[in-house]
Amino acid sequence: MPKKQILEVKVRGDLSGRDVDLELSPGEISPVLVLPDNRKYRVKASIIRTDPRFGDIYALVLADAKGKTLAEMNIAGNTTATFGDYSVQIYLLPIEQAI
Repeated sequence: MPKKQILEVKVRGDLSGRDVDLELSPGEISPVLVLPDNRKYRVKASIIRTDPRFGDIYALVLADAKGKTLAEMNIAGNTTATFGDYSVQIYLLPIEQAI
């Protein structure tokens, strides 16, 4: 049975513990996310390769509300990326779903 990958994404902009949660397909840019302190961002995670030890490797992009790239990082799934210049952490968890 074919599988479709969905990405569970949690975005945190402060230490309050209030994450913004969303689901994305790989390569899809998120709608505008409004963090608790009213900063606005978009995120995108695209599969760039598959590593035999770590599985899929993603190009994770932090963008402004208009979609302009602010920062990018390559990460594996089930990993948190920290964009220190923007005080944003993004957790990425891939989920396989049967279709």
